[in-house]
Amino acid sequence: MLNKARYLAVVFVACGLAVGATGCVPSFPKEKLPSAVSSICKTEYNMDVDVTVLGKTMGIYYPMKGLLDAGLSVSSEAWDSISNLLLIASRVVLSTDAD
Repeated sequence: MLNKARYLAVVFVACGLAVGATGCVPSFPKEKLPSAVSSICKTEYNMDVDVTVLGKTMGIYYPMKGLLDAGLSVSSEAWDSISNLLLIASRVVLSTDAD
């Protein structure tokens, strides 16, 4: 029983060290936010965007065709583009060292 407890303790400590050692460095430095967002948009979704960071605000400009469908509601393609942009923005913002 003591060996099992030691084994579990070693595994727990090893997992804690592995988790603690990763994720400490920001993936997207503040200076590279616009280029990071533009790059991800282009490579993952083939979207050409203009990104501007002013102070603590990041703006993403993406002109899209077909925003509204025949019933004057947002088209499904537009919703897909908007959700992709929100996903990319949240990924970058949550992994940056910016304030």
